[in-house]
Amino acid sequence: MTLKEFLENYGGNACVTIDGYCEEENYDYYEEVDEDYLSDDNPNHYQPTCIAEESWWSDIKDREIKSWNIIGGGVYKVELCIALD
Repeated sequence: MTLKEFLENYGGNACVTIDGYCEEENYDYYEEVDEDYLSDDNPNHYQPTCIAEESWWSDIKDREIKSWNIIGGGVYKVELCIALD
């Protein structure tokens, strides 16, 4: 399964580590979204993030997943950890 396929099935809004690319990054969206979704025009001025907007996304989105794991919980942040082939 490719990284893009996996994240589309996983859903959105999670803390993600992809070996060699990002560590404990929070992403709200895993697919390309309209710029309106990424606006901070909301009551809390929170600006959502999209992994598809990262400069390295096009280089890795079609790579196969070697392994993945979910770590954390309790007092620790829950994090999706992914290693690519």
